[in-house]
Amino acid sequence: MRVHFIFAVAFSVISAAFFSGNVSAADYREPCKVVRVGYYRNSEPFMNGGSEDEPKGGYAYEYLQTLAVYTGWKYEYVYGDFTELYAKLVSGEIDLLGDISFLEERRAELDYPDFPMGTESYYIYASPAAAERIMLDDDAGVLDGMSICCVGGESFQYRLLLDWLKDKDISLDIVFMSYDDVSFDDFRNGKFDLLVLMDSVADISFEPLFRLGASDIYLAVSKMRPDILAELNSALNEIFVSNPYFNQQLWERYYSNTSFTRRLSARERKWFDEHPRLRIGCLKDGIPFSFYDEGLERTEGIIVYLTECLKNVFGVESDIEFSFYDQVNEAEVALKNGVVDVIFPSVYDLDSAEKSGSMMSKPVMSSGYSYIFGNKKLMNSIAVVKNSQSLSYVSRFFPNSSVIEADSFKECLDLVMRGTVSGAVVSSFKISRYISLRKKYRSLNVMNLPNSDSVSFSVMHENYVLVSALNKLVNYVRSADRLNEIVMNLSLRVGKYTMRDFFDDYLVLIMTWLAVSLVLLLSLFVALDRLKMMINYDVLTHLMNRRKLTPYFDTALSRAIQKGEPFSILIFDLDDFKHVNDTYGHSAGDDVLKMASSTILKGIDRHDMAFRWGDEEFLVLMRADPKIVMRAAERIRAAISAQKVMYRDKSISITATIGVSSYTPGATRTSMFQEADRNLYEGKRSGKNKVVTS
Repeated sequence: MRVHFIFAVAFSVISAAFFSGNVSAADYREPCKVVRVGYYRNSEPFMNGGSEDEPKGGYAYEYLQTLAVYTGWKYEYVYGDFTELYAKLVSGEIDLLGDISFLEERRAELDYPDFPMGTESYYIYASPAAAERIMLDDDAGVLDGMSICCVGGESFQYRLLLDWLKDKDISLDIVFMSYDDVSFDDFRNGKFDLLVLMDSVADISFEPLFRLGASDIYLAVSKMRPDILAELNSALNEIFVSNPYFNQQLWERYYSNTSFTRRLSARERKWFDEHPRLRIGCLKDGIPFSFYDEGLERTEGIIVYLTECLKNVFGVESDIEFSFYDQVNEAEVALKNGVVDVIFPSVYDLDSAEKSGSMMSKPVMSSGYSYIFGNKKLMNSIAVVKNSQSLSYVSRFFPNSSVIEADSFKECLDLVMRGTVSGAVVSSFKISRYISLRKKYRSLNVMNLPNSDSVSFSVMHENYVLVSALNKLVNYVRSADRLNEIVMNLSLRVGKYTMRDFFDDYLVLIMTWLAVSLVLLLSLFVALDRLKMMINYDVLTHLMNRRKLTPYFDTALSRAIQKGEPFSILIFDLDDFKHVNDTYGHSAGDDVLKMASSTILKGIDRHDMAFRWGDEEFLVLMRADPKIVMRAAERIRAAISAQKVMYRDKSISITATIGVSSYTPGATRTSMFQEADRNLYEGKRSGKNKVVTS
């Protein structure tokens, strides 16, 4: 009993403590710490978006966001230039500032974390005008006496420049500027010849000449915030334990192509001068890298873009000559025998290249592979195109599978369809659109394979100078970032769906369609005649409609101008026709319209034309003398007024007012219609049932 009492008291105390004040798990969360970060203006790609209204991005921004994952920080951005933000960091007005090079004397003003946020390289860049005067392989002495802009004071880059000048024993006219006053426009316009700059902020169009050195850069911390420094070090340690290559991967994403040359060296130019024709071996069906379009009778593929860049960007004047081969090994034999100077594409394999006496450029891009299979995802036997890159891929990654070599991509698919092989390994560039278009292959499944090959240029060892030039080309095209766009456009042409493919897929349907089409074609001619009547003729009166008037009027007007032949237009309006509809109904009105149109047709010559002009309006085009026209108009008016229309034992009478306009020299279509309308209106105003002419 005593034990029960003690337990009850303890339970009550614990329950009261737990439920009092409605405590929740959220109450135990630590509040997010707000950290003030200096954010540079105009510093892409380091920091994009120098105000609250602009979207943010860039190297430093992604770095900060990654830190927030491990620290829970929320950022308050303070915008400004380097000088003012650095002063705010020292004074404690902001807590963090990125892109601070390590200098020992700065330790008194700020704190450095244990890990840098990256490494910047410093280059001497040449202005466009200076770059024209400097060969790529000139020594540093060629710069002697030129002007160079450098951030002054005790900047790290100035120290590097002084050490470099001392080592090279040259003198330059140094123009000092602050971090915030360096003008790229002044540099481009030739205000100074050279510029010392970090690769992280260099314009992609700047021409690098010499690398001065490098410096680690840090996300520096205000001396006033030791708490932030401790959290920063803890977060950075956790990041680099999880991914030791975090900085390198981030730098590669934003700065992989910031400093490279678009000029050839003297020895590279000499090679091209000695080779007025650059002979390139390609695959005839190497989409998207190279292929020959027989319909257009021209070379297509990425190789065309690459060679255009070689000429337009690097100034190569050699003629480009393409030779096409069905298989990779045929192109390799041509390279060894000196028939071609270079082949593309080649799988990037330095070991195999060295053993064969060839050399490879840097990889241009990656080429993925896909596995095509039926209902079961087996890989016992694999079909590949004979002597293709897929064959090398299968031998490396699926050594235990038996391989059947086919003559074409289509034959590989047919082998899978028949169950002769478990599946086929093909280039990913070749499959998706072709399989989706071909009805017979839509039952096949496609799986992307995990490994890919890099593709490069391949050159024989004795032409090693060509490889260095091609490497510069690769740097350029990768930085221009157009390859993906080109590949997408070219891939749409893969496995073009031909008429032969269409007949193969839909033969039965086509035959059925042809039979039905013959029947429909006969019906179509009948329908077209009927449609023509509906389009050009009034259904009720069977007179031509307004649509048909223009060509007849233009012909009459032309003959009147050129040959002096007379013609007139007569606009008929049935008087008080609305009264007929309102009194007797629309059916009675239709009978009246039929009577009027019939009377008009009887009253005109076979060369004249009658038209249904509106609801109760008719128009007649008469090729006759105005006096004859007036007599005919009076006859038709009198005939209409004399007619009686019987409708349900009721006799309906109606009259017509007619406005006439006869051609006179200088008249136009518009003026004649306006004149006829005025005359019609005058007849209505003066009592109706009249013929009025000017």
